[in-house]
Amino acid sequence: MQSTIGLISIIKSVNNYHYTRIVYLVLMANMFVLSGYAQEEYRDTLMFDRGQMILGELLSIEEGRFNFDSDIVRVISIKHTRVSTFSGILHYYRIRTSDGRLIYGTAHKSDREGYVNIKTSSGLVEVPILTIIRLERYDSKFFQRITGDVSVGYNYTKSSDIGRLNLSTNIRYLAQKFISTLSLSSIMTQDKGSFSRDNENFTSTNQVNFSYRWIGVGLLSYQRNLELGIVRRYQEGLLFGYNITQFSNRQLSSSVGVALNQELTQDNTSSRNLVEIPFILAFNFYQFSNPDIQLTMNEKVYFGVTQQGRIRNDANLDVSWNIIRDFKLGVNLYYNYDNQPAETSTSNFDFGVVLNIGYKFGNAK
Repeated sequence: MQSTIGLISIIKSVNNYHYTRIVYLVLMANMFVLSGYAQEEYRDTLMFDRGQMILGELLSIEEGRFNFDSDIVRVISIKHTRVSTFSGILHYYRIRTSDGRLIYGTAHKSDREGYVNIKTSSGLVEVPILTIIRLERYDSKFFQRITGDVSVGYNYTKSSDIGRLNLSTNIRYLAQKFISTLSLSSIMTQDKGSFSRDNENFTSTNQVNFSYRWIGVGLLSYQRNLELGIVRRYQEGLLFGYNITQFSNRQLSSSVGVALNQELTQDNTSSRNLVEIPFILAFNFYQFSNPDIQLTMNEKVYFGVTQQGRIRNDANLDVSWNIIRDFKLGVNLYYNYDNQPAETSTSNFDFGVVLNIGYKFGNAK
């Protein structure tokens, strides 16, 4: 303000004729600059290497990208390599880094390029941006912690009068050291007026983070696969897992434990409390150059204890392409194998390819 008064005095001594107009313009310019600083103070910011800045709301960092709701162009997705520093003060965040840390707090700009300061309950922690695997809102309200997606696909041929409907959804709830995931998928067939539920999967996983690397998982699932003669299979399991690799664009984890199965086959044979040893391998990969894709693979192998020598395998490969904003095109490949299938089954394996279009919802869109 003192510099503004000094500038006005110089202008007044040089030319009184234009004094009033120039004073007005100078004051307006200062008000504009000051309002910009004030707005920045109450908005999240992304800073770039040449000094450019975007104001808005930081939604998340995941899969190597900032998801940012800009005040000008709405939601944008920016590679984390392009951001020199940033702030996120509108929400409280949960930050996971590649060097094994799990940090809770708000984000503040750092004087060092490529770093950000996280304000925690115990003070400031400086974090390299490229080590951030995931940053997500940790809100106080229940529904604000829910994210997910829903997908649908359908195909029909008039010549055979056969139609097939594919539905799937994934819902995720985040707590401080607890992650709950609900996954559902169904394949239904319409054949000359009849309707069949061919393949159904319902899985609820509840994960507890003991540390950055070690996790515990509680598992509940339901499965139906008529190709393998299974009318329904319930499963309850307890597993312990380990995060093998954690990078911004790829993650690999494994888990092993014990599970109980209750099966009903098409010939009404019921099996209770079959003990199995499950081994699960999960891999995620993200690419944000053209094309913008995400790949998720789950490989599950079950070794029979009650039925010695029995081995089952459930495998899934999902590839999705983000086409616009929150919509995606996807393809799912699944494979199921059982070396001791039901007696009514005509095969010991099943596989399929599903095409779908999906929508992502929640804070981490």
